[in-house]
Amino acid sequence: MFKPWKKSKASAPKKPVVTLADLPTWDVQGSKLDAKQIPSCVPKYAPNTEINKKISFWMGGDSTKLKCDAIVNAANSYLAAGGGICGAIFSAAGYEELQKACDEQGYTETGGAKMTPGFRLPSKYVIHAVGPVGVHPEALRSAYNLTLGFMDNDKVKSIAFCCISTGIYGYSIEKATPVALDTVRKWLEVPENLAKTDRLVFVVFMPKDQQVYSHFAHVYFPLEGVEYKKSTKEEETEEEEKQKEEDVVITKKHHESKEHHSEEEKEEPVAKEEAEKSAEDKKKEIPEVKEEKPAEEKKEENAEAKEEKQAEDKKE
Repeated sequence: MFKPWKKSKASAPKKPVVTLADLPTWDVQGSKLDAKQIPSCVPKYAPNTEINKKISFWMGGDSTKLKCDAIVNAANSYLAAGGGICGAIFSAAGYEELQKACDEQGYTETGGAKMTPGFRLPSKYVIHAVGPVGVHPEALRSAYNLTLGFMDNDKVKSIAFCCISTGIYGYSIEKATPVALDTVRKWLEVPENLAKTDRLVFVVFMPKDQQVYSHFAHVYFPLEGVEYKKSTKEEETEEEEKQKEEDVVITKKHHESKEHHSEEEKEEPVAKEEAEKSAEDKKKEIPEVKEEKPAEEKKEENAEAKEEKQAEDKKE
C-alpha cells in the first residue's frame, strides 16, 4: 500500500528551520481574518480562547523543518519508509537511522502510534501514527488519540500533525478533517491536557486540504466575537434533522396511543363480563322477600275465613 523509499542521488539543500514562535496561534491568526474569510458554518463547540491559544494552522507548511518536540508521520503498519510525507520525513531524518529505530518498534496495528527519535530533523521525536486505509472513523480517531497520548508535560509538550490517511490510503480530506479536529478539541477540553500543552500544530500542505481545514477550523475551534452564519445547505440539513426528530416524536405518540386503545379494547369485554358476573352473584346472595299485605286486608281475610268455617259447621 506504500511506495518504497528511494534514496536521492543528490542531497537536498538544508531548509531554514521554523520555530513555534514563528507560527501564530489560532486566536491571533483568526483575529486577522476579514469578513469574507469567515465561512458560513455551525460551530460544534463554544468559542474558547484558552484552547485557541494552543492551536496553530500552518497552511502550506513543511513539518520536516519545524522545530518542536514531535512531528507526526503518516505511517504504515511496518513503519517502513514510504512516499509522500512519510518519505520526506525519512529523507530529512536520515533513512538508515530512522528505519533502524522503526524496526526496533516492530509491527504496529491500524489506529496505533509509536515514537522514535527525530535524528537529523529539527524536531526531537517522530510519532509514527498508523491511520486506516479507507474511511474508518474510529481507527483514525484512535491514531490521533494515541499520538496525543505521548504528551507527557516533560519530553513532549508540542506536536505537529500531518493529515493522516488522506494520501494513498484514500480517506477523503472532507471526511478525515472533522475526525482529526474533533478528536484534538475533545482532548483539549480536559483541563489537565490543556495545561500540559504548549502547542498543537496542524500542518496542511496541499491547496485542497487547506480549503477544507480553513472551513472546519471554525467549526471545531470557533473564534470569540465572531457571529457565524449558517449556509443554506446547513439550514436545510438542520431543518431536515429537526423535522426527523419531530416525526419520531409524533410516530412514538401515535404508537403509544394505538397501543393504549388496543389495550382498552381488550379490557372492555373482560370488564363487561366481570360486571355481569358480579351482578348475578349479588342476586344469588340477596334472599327473596315476600311482600306482606296490609293489616286491614289481613283482618278481612281472617273474618271471611271464620264465617266460611262457621257455615260449614252448621251444615254438618
